[in-house]
Amino acid sequence: MPVELLKCPHCAHLQDIDPAKSLEPFTCNGCGRAASLGSWRSPATSREYLAINRETSIAFTQELYGHTVAFTLLADGGGVGTGTVVAIGDQILVATAYHNLPERQKSLGLDGAIGLVAKDRIVEGDRSKWIVRCESNRILDIGIVELTPHAASELNLVPVGLERIHDAGRGHPLCKARVIGYPAKFLQDHFPQQGIRGFRALSYGTEILDIEAWDELHVSDLYPDEHAILIYDQEDNIDWLGDFVIETTAPHPSGMSGGGIWQATAPLDDTHLWTIDRLRLVAIETGWFENYSVLKGTQIIYWLKLVSEKYPHLRDRLEASFPRLRQLT
Repeated sequence: MPVELLKCPHCAHLQDIDPAKSLEPFTCNGCGRAASLGSWRSPATSREYLAINRETSIAFTQELYGHTVAFTLLADGGGVGTGTVVAIGDQILVATAYHNLPERQKSLGLDGAIGLVAKDRIVEGDRSKWIVRCESNRILDIGIVELTPHAASELNLVPVGLERIHDAGRGHPLCKARVIGYPAKFLQDHFPQQGIRGFRALSYGTEILDIEAWDELHVSDLYPDEHAILIYDQEDNIDWLGDFVIETTAPHPSGMSGGGIWQATAPLDDTHLWTIDRLRLVAIETGWFENYSVLKGTQIIYWLKLVSEKYPHLRDRLEASFPRLRQLT
């Protein structure tokens, strides 16, 4: 791809920018300040814009939080995983990562290995009682946790329907992305009360890494037809809602695996306003390359394919909504 002549988001200096080098922020030759490729492409830094952007981000966070479930791995030392609750026909399913599921759950589908965490609600007793079975694909690192019909309401969660899922391939580099999950670093014992383990979610606004920059990662098992890559910088500051602060910068993303990666279906011009329902689930977060500060996701179409294979009665519905499923082998 040729270089792009872009305007610095800080000082409006024009500069040639090479998307193939977007793994790192670009330093302006005019003012010396650095910014990501997304910021160079959309250089809006007025106070009004930033205020609107913050309020929009808060709204997105609150909405996505309602679709996102945390769970603990009861059989594997209390590890943490994340998933998105999805309703397809009569099935309530959690889209998550294969490596989140305990080995006996993967192989036998037994209850009792995963404990689900209710949103803003304390649950007593067996937290695995909502799980019917699990399915997975090890190679693509994706998993399904089937829930009982009333699980979502009892967990205080709202499933997303197929209309909120978008086959975006590896994602749109001109649209901001958002990944949400439950970092293990945010777990707190005796919160909100004695004897209770508290979970807090992170909604991280970021951008899709241009395909031209993937070669800079030097990773052999990345495939543009299967994966999405997002920037995740642990030096980024976190804007907390309220006064309760655990960390001031982005945590290690362990625990966020299986969380949803969300984007709009297309960029918006200056004459349109964001609405919450424009966000679509486009991928599942499945890995992190710490040396390069990026997250890896598996494209959502492959999770839908796994659903169509394991739940044949849903296949026609899925293929009608996502025609590319018929082309996947």
